[in-house]
Amino acid sequence: MLNPGFAESANSDPRSEPGYLIDSSYGNENDIKESHQIKTMISKYFDHANKQQQKEMIILRIQEIVDQWMFNINVNERKIPENVAHMQLARVLPFGSYYLGVSSVDGDIDLVCIAPNFVERQNHFNL
Repeated sequence: MLNPGFAESANSDPRSEPGYLIDSSYGNENDIKESHQIKTMISKYFDHANKQQQKEMIILRIQEIVDQWMFNINVNERKIPENVAHMQLARVLPFGSYYLGVSSVDGDIDLVCIAPNFVERQNHFNL
């Protein structure tokens, strides 16, 4: 049984089990052929290495901007010496379709910035 949380059913086909992961060993030759055609058809919307590299560069650049922002907060507001001010940084993390690897070629990049708790929103953003 693939999922021990459910009782054995009369149907012995493992695909009927809740939580079953699709396996390429199932399906006939036509299913595999159609799957390949679908992948080929949609690849123009999802598979572009240069766009992926561009998005990665954008994320890195945004992280650099956030690093500089945090450095400035540490030096100017918290009066931490410059030689150690770089140790407390904020992180920029992707989420959503980009993080899951299913964003389209021209899709956006969802990012969240995680900052230390001494950074107060009202001091840095107009609300």
